[in-house]
Amino acid sequence: MLRKGKTDFLVEKAQELGAHEFHPIVSEHCEVQIAKEKTGKIVERWNRIAREASKQSGSLRILQIEAPRSFKETIGDLSFDEPVVIFIRVRIPSLLRSGLWRSKDSKPRSRR
Repeated sequence: MLRKGKTDFLVEKAQELGAHEFHPIVSEHCEVQIAKEKTGKIVERWNRIAREASKQSGSLRILQIEAPRSFKETIGDLSFDEPVVIFIRVRIPSLLRSGLWRSKDSKPRSRR
């Protein structure tokens, strides 16, 4: 989960670009942790944003937004033939320090 404004922006742009579904994923490393009792209101706000973006872009289909779930739950419900886009925010300096990337032109190496 991203911060409020970033997720709102992501929902808006996903709708404008014609995405069909939005499955927010929560984990212990998320920027924001959402209390379960607030999930309904947040999903309502995202639906409102998607409807407005649909009107603005002239789209006939409105983005289907799911409640935030764990990565394992979300991936477990997908079929193998569905395309999936996952946005991951990574800081390059931390990748370099971790040793996953050696240089600009080198291939990534796995941790041991």
